Amino acid sequence: MASAVSRRMPGASAGPEGVEFAKGGLARYNLVYATVGQHRDLALDLYTPAESRWPGPRPTVVYIHGGGFAAFDKTGVLPTLGFRNPVSLFADLVDRGYAVASLDYRLSGEAQFPLPLHDVKAGVRWLRSKAKEFNLDPDRFASWGESAGGWFSAMLAATGDHPDLEGDQGVTGVSSRVQAAVDWYGPTDFARMDDHLIRPVLLRHDIENSPETHFLGVVPSQSPDLNRAASPLTYITPDTAPMLIQHGAFDHIVAPDQSILLDRALTTAQVPHQLIIYPRADHMFLGYGFLHPSRITTPFFAFLDTHLSPDR
Repeated sequence: MASAVSRRMPGASAGPEGVEFAKGGLARYNLVYATVGQHRDLALDLYTPAESRWPGPRPTVVYIHGGGFAAFDKTGVLPTLGFRNPVSLFADLVDRGYAVASLDYRLSGEAQFPLPLHDVKAGVRWLRSKAKEFNLDPDRFASWGESAGGWFSAMLAATGDHPDLEGDQGVTGVSSRVQAAVDWYGPTDFARMDDHLIRPVLLRHDIENSPETHFLGVVPSQSPDLNRAASPLTYITPDTAPMLIQHGAFDHIVAPDQSILLDRALTTAQVPHQLIIYPRADHMFLGYGFLHPSRITTPFFAFLDTHLSPDR
């Protein structure tokens, strides 16, 4: 598979390491999708297939980075200790006929729930409004995120066009719905995360100074209504987008029980979905330890192909 290489694309002033497209592609960095607050620009990077090989409007995968709602950006999480950076999958997706957008959102040190979700939805709306310009298919959008990004992806799947969670930044009057969603080890109920933790515990959640407390502005269990409003479980209906959920059984940061809660809610609502829990895999499981990358990417690509049909 094609992967990220250690050079930047020509002319790129910022963005992830240059992506080498085996079958041709174009990278556009730092496209401003909304301006919030005091002239604060929010941007995304867009990777599109070569139109000579993929002439029709392309299905689009919107990637949302993790980092405990407080760290990292659209360039993804740096590959360390043998981890394979999810950004290295961007070229793989482009080579398969997908467009990929990786977007920034305001972190918890700058804005709290629901504003970062509003940001992400504004990014989806902007991309949909620019579909003709960038050769995107507005009816074939998927979200994909890891950890905190998995939470965003699940929220996009469950709350597309929800008036209380839409926000008014950027382009309005365009749908924020996605037609499919991939959740890699994302939380689903902040107040119950500590109940599910696997020992040894690497990170507590329902305490002061936790990532979730900074994101909500309050310890999750101390505000049940706010915690409920910030849970994708609250919004699951039969109209929720199909979902693929992938989680490590030994995840010491976000326990797999969080994904099991989501699986149960989707099953009750009869939403098409798949939950895969990988034995011996921890958080940030891509290419690490006992888990070969193909164990992750094969169902990942199959799910996207099923729901977005890149060959159309």
